Amino acid sequence: MIFNITSSHHLDISDLEIIEKFLAFKTGKKIISHHNLNKKLIAGIRLESNTLLWEYSIYKQCETLRKQFNVQEAV
Repeated sequence: MIFNITSSHHLDISDLEIIEKFLAFKTGKKIISHHNLNKKLIAGIRLESNTLLWEYSIYKQCETLRKQFNVQEAV
């Protein structure tokens, strides 16, 4: 299963291996990953395949609050 691993900061090889093992355990499949950096996450990580998404980031928390309080995103 192919996953895009997006993080706010550089992940070393051992970090990526831990994430791949987590995904393999959760999905029961062999994982092929691609790592990307995205400073917009502020702090955190996003794991995304064609059918699954798991994200834990400050950006996501801010988006949830914006929607809850109906606030427009700052430009």
